[in-house]
Order: sequence, then C-alpha cells, then structure tokens
Amino acid sequence: MKPNGAKPYLKIGDVARMVGVSPSVIRSWESLGLTQPHRTESKYRLYTADDVKLLKRARFLRRVRGLNAPAIVELLKREGLVRSSPNGAAAAIGARLRQLRIRRGLSLAPVAKAAGISVGFLSAIERSQMSASIGTLRRLARFYKTNILDFFDPAESGRRLVRPNERKVLEA
Repeated sequence: MKPNGAKPYLKIGDVARMVGVSPSVIRSWESLGLTQPHRTESKYRLYTADDVKLLKRARFLRRVRGLNAPAIVELLKREGLVRSSPNGAAAAIGARLRQLRIRRGLSLAPVAKAAGISVGFLSAIERSQMSASIGTLRRLARFYKTNILDFFDPAESGRRLVRPNERKVLEA
C-alpha cells in the first residue's frame, strides 16, 4: 500500500508476521509509545520499513534479553531510537487517581476489584505507564463517588467557551 505515492506501507497483520509477534503485542507496544504508525482515514494502522526494524529490535530485546515492554521502550528511548513523548494528561490522571486512593487509605486491590480491572493495570495507570479507557475512568469515578472530569487538570479545562454570537469577526 502506498498512500500518495510515498514509501510503501504495511498493515499490522503483515508487520506482525514479519516481526514474529501478534498484532496485539504491536498495539500494546504502540500504547507505550514504541511506535507511532500512520493512520488511514478509516483508522487502519500503516507501518514503514523503519517501524518494522524498530519492532524487530524490540522483539529481540524481549526474547533474548528478557526485558518487559516498558523496559524495552525506556532502553530504546535512551538509545535515541524512540522519541520521548510525555503524556501530560495521563500523568495528571494517574497522579489524581493515586491521590484519591491514598486519601481514602485504600490499597490497589479493593479499588481494582471495584473497577473490574487488574491490580497491575491500576498500578500502571497511576504510574502513567498505561492509559485508561473512558469506561475504566467512569468505573473509577463511580467508585470514588466523583465525576470523571475531576480526574483531569482544571487548567486544561480553563478554556473559555465562545458562543457563536460572541465570536470576533476577523476582517482581511
């Protein structure tokens, strides 16, 4: 597949076969920031030869060196093969969730059980290593008896709403 006559792109299934991992592993690595595939208008992931090379390196690190996914991403960032892309929203949500849990004197286990997620996943969310879905955030908000919007930084929501009749007209 060649969008706009550029470099050839590969679909996730083809890449998975070339790398020797399942598509779900590639999506998991993507969620940690290992790759940033191009997307079609219908949201299909498209990978370049450079992406395949990077994913093969990640597979090597997992199989030969025994590293887990976050360790692989961290090592490749230090080697300069993966760009650091701090996810400010995830960090703010994770910190807020941890704060709510600690204030209530709870361990990870009862909160995770109430939200229907694993303890490890909740821990990863709190450490901003993983992002939670809206559904998970809703269940956590229900457990903490709060609104999902309380998980987000108030500074982010401080943008003023401009109604159509309040818009400034720009003249050229």
